[in-house]
Amino acid sequence: MVSRGACDRPRGVGGGRDTGGVRRAVKVRLYPDPAQEALFAQTAGAARWVFNTGLAVRRDAWQDDQISVSTNDLMAMLPLWKEEFGWLREVSDVALQQSLRNLDVAYGNFFRACRGEGRARFPRFKTRNSRVAFRLTRNGFRVKDGQFYVAKNDQPVTFRDKGGYEIPADATSVTISKDAAGRWHASFLVDDVVPLPHQQAGEMRVVGVDLGIKTLAVTSDGDEFENPKHFDKHARRLAKYQRMMSRRKPAPGQRASNNYRKAQHKAGRVHARIADARRDTIHQTTTALARRYDIVCIEDLNVAGMVKNKKLARAISDAGFGEFRRQLEYKTTWYGTKLIVLDRWHPSSRLCHVCGWKNSELRLSDRQWTCRDCGTLHDRDLNAAKVIASAGLADYACGGDIRPQHPVPLDGTGNGSGNSRETGNNPTRALARAAA
Repeated sequence: MVSRGACDRPRGVGGGRDTGGVRRAVKVRLYPDPAQEALFAQTAGAARWVFNTGLAVRRDAWQDDQISVSTNDLMAMLPLWKEEFGWLREVSDVALQQSLRNLDVAYGNFFRACRGEGRARFPRFKTRNSRVAFRLTRNGFRVKDGQFYVAKNDQPVTFRDKGGYEIPADATSVTISKDAAGRWHASFLVDDVVPLPHQQAGEMRVVGVDLGIKTLAVTSDGDEFENPKHFDKHARRLAKYQRMMSRRKPAPGQRASNNYRKAQHKAGRVHARIADARRDTIHQTTTALARRYDIVCIEDLNVAGMVKNKKLARAISDAGFGEFRRQLEYKTTWYGTKLIVLDRWHPSSRLCHVCGWKNSELRLSDRQWTCRDCGTLHDRDLNAAKVIASAGLADYACGGDIRPQHPVPLDGTGNGSGNSRETGNNPTRALARAAA
């Protein structure tokens, strides 16, 4: 598995095709034996305990005495904790140290958010229902002859990767985690190089992508990526297991019964199947876009605000707009593609991509509409994709977020009438001038 670093400009618009390495994760499915699974669970629990203890020490020291406790101070406390709690010695020291480093990262994210550089909250204590995971660096694992070993266990851990890739021997760290379905995975952090697809010199391909519910993505070239609606396919089975959980839910203060745990496990497996299918669909779509085009233009969707619509919240969440953008951001970096994100207030669905006329009366239920200025009949999603492509191309030609009030036609004709159109601007020529 290989990858390419991001370029300052897209392929085919000046510059060479030199490749560089980036850090990426290689995730594989693990099949630990009972002893290894017990070790993984014990290590994850110990890492969670160390995280919570370190958080309590730092919080109390500051609240009581205004003393700032550093990560090095907590590292020095580890031997004392291991003397008091002998079960901490049964797991790898590396996992405990990395847990304290995770706490330091959480504090750093919180302090940056206080300066207005993020939205992280103050670190919170982890519970038994939190994500089961721990991280090991090179001192806590090794890859030898294609086999994976972890500290405190002499036997190799069986793994499988459908991609047919071998575990990289030069991985800098590995995160071992357990999902809701009870499956163990290992994510290796490696330095890779992704091979670039064949590209003809001087050729540049630009695409606008409009995301939706009826169709997951529509491109300005007319390609449509179907929305499989994975949640709807498993909704009845999931509801069945959730009703079982509701009937068997323990009373406050009581431990959950085995039957409740069984129903919880069944519901978790359904959730995992839905998430896997959704992630696979988005992976295929984003990889195709990142490899096929030089400039990809999308909108900055306010997903958090969109899901407040009770009628569309489930469909929007099932489509995975946020995951779509997240994958597209790092994959365009891998393949040297330029990603342009338009302002969320840009009325892409309301503008005519031919003349720039704005349809202020367009409703959400209107799938087609006719431009009153030039008379063009538009498909809502395809027109929006073309508007996004032309606006993004104009953004790139201007060298930033400067964009006219409405999109410039892709053919650069600038014909039409009215106050809501731009004339005399050809984004293709402007892009050529910017590249020169």
